[in-house]
Amino acid sequence: MDWQDFFKLTVSKSGKNGNELFFQARLKTPSAFPMQELILSHFDYLNLSAVEKKKFSIGLRKIVLCHDLFESETFKAHCREFKSKIEHSKEKEFVFHTQGGGIYLFLQLIKDHRIHGKKITCYTSELPLPIMSLRKNPNVQIIYSPHRSGFLSDFSTLWKESELMSLFELKDFKASA
Repeated sequence: MDWQDFFKLTVSKSGKNGNELFFQARLKTPSAFPMQELILSHFDYLNLSAVEKKKFSIGLRKIVLCHDLFESETFKAHCREFKSKIEHSKEKEFVFHTQGGGIYLFLQLIKDHRIHGKKITCYTSELPLPIMSLRKNPNVQIIYSPHRSGFLSDFSTLWKESELMSLFELKDFKASA
């Protein structure tokens, strides 16, 4: 997968006929980065293990550098659009699937306690970086279901001590170990 795919905010919904696209948006990523920002030593603050440093490709470095996009006004507008689509749906219960940066849409839903009367379950293959702090929201359940298309799942140093991990249920513990 290309690193820019992380910034495709794609959410599919489980339905009678399988998964169907529910929401899709894209955050515009830069096309070029200064070389000094991509050098591994620029990421020393992440305290990656020796094995993680070997796996930390240029694409993954670009993903980390672009994480501020999840605090942008464009992203917040996409979140409002996503939330509105859920609120205006007649359904009361949703089972969603997402990967990459789509998880941040659900973190924003958790942040907003005004989702009443809707039960939301999200299966994700991605663990978010700890760029925000959140409390549990009884209406939104996030289940980490790892598979090979996860971008940052091999980098436990990035999220293992994050308070966000308390928001997740683990579907397949052996797959994540």
